[in-house]
Amino acid sequence: MKRPFSTWSIVFIVFGLLAFAVNWMATEIIKTVVLAGYIFLVLGIFLSFIAFFKRENGVMKIISFVTFFIILLWLVLIEPFMFVYILTWLKIIL
Repeated sequence: MKRPFSTWSIVFIVFGLLAFAVNWMATEIIKTVVLAGYIFLVLGIFLSFIAFFKRENGVMKIISFVTFFIILLWLVLIEPFMFVYILTWLKIIL
């Protein structure tokens, strides 16, 4: 059975959340885990946009879209320096 883009979006957003949780539990910043979490989140929101453009049925596409922004809000509120660190680090890499 083919899984819709909205389901894959939720899966990748959960993987991104788990990566950030692993990094939060560690004593120091693990750059590869942070990068993987960021990539998973971006891939999740990208798949959510595809679900919107393909007009998939159900509310799963909306849940994945909103979850992405809730995770970013959580990251900014709980770990504001981590968010600045991620943005600075990504600017240096890219």
